[in-house]
Amino acid sequence: MKEVLPPELAEQFIAGFNKVLAGKDLEIIEYKLDVPSGRKYFEARVAPIKTQNKVLCIIRDITTRIQQEQELANALIREKELSELKSNFISNTSHEFRTPMSIIQSSADILENYTKMMKPDQVEYHFKRIRTSIKFLTEMLDDILFIEKSNAHKMTYDPVSEDLCGFCENVKKDVLANEPAGTVITIESDLHTRIQRIDVKLLYSVLSNLLTNAVKYSPAGSEVKIGLSESDGFLTLTVEDQGIGIAEEDQENLFEPFFRGKNVDEIPGTGLGLPIVKRSVDLMGGLISVESKSGAGTKFKIDIPKYLSKKFIQV
Repeated sequence: MKEVLPPELAEQFIAGFNKVLAGKDLEIIEYKLDVPSGRKYFEARVAPIKTQNKVLCIIRDITTRIQQEQELANALIREKELSELKSNFISNTSHEFRTPMSIIQSSADILENYTKMMKPDQVEYHFKRIRTSIKFLTEMLDDILFIEKSNAHKMTYDPVSEDLCGFCENVKKDVLANEPAGTVITIESDLHTRIQRIDVKLLYSVLSNLLTNAVKYSPAGSEVKIGLSESDGFLTLTVEDQGIGIAEEDQENLFEPFFRGKNVDEIPGTGLGLPIVKRSVDLMGGLISVESKSGAGTKFKIDIPKYLSKKFIQV
């Protein structure tokens, strides 16, 4: 026995045989062996031959059964995680919707009942609150739909030839149009050529969310840098700010929906921007990394394959 099987397994068989010889009706031994074709699982059933003081051992391959059990266990774990995700999603979404909806309701009530007694600037203040809240809700719904589409594997990667520097300049203008005056965003390019193959929609989601966060969490008037370079078949995009930074203990959860760092205080946000960035980068076959410390700014680095062909990608 010890010459055929690994020592520990041989001992397990000998112990099983002894139990049966001592009077046990059936001993079942499950074990695994690594063979040239891969890992195999087996079941040995040991029973006594009482008239001869011997044992009968029947061995069968149960690899398929074990694999099916493991797949079922994994499916149950995924189902539980999905259920928890949906529950958290509903809870978080309800919370995020409540504040802007309350603002819209209160401002609408004030305008309905007191417009004739209000000055023009007071009326405009409440209309602005309503417009801002509607914009917030619309953007959050768009973000939620993006995440749900990626969860359902309904996203595609569709690269086209584009002037990448010009593209970044347009995203920069879009972000600055919605931010306070004084913010400075610079673009530094080491590209060999401005024309690159990119998915415009996905890269827009990446860059606009990173820039919006960089501006939002940085002091007024500070500089945000966009870096562009290429090497070894990859395009590299960096976004660097001089903002409040991200605590090390928060960084592992950055890309979880609705997660927000402990140091954001009362700065408004939904916690959906970075999950969208991560899923967009995944769809482009790229990698994302972050360098940051509390109070010392943040730098995101995105590496995207240059020659990944148009295709449907699941994330």
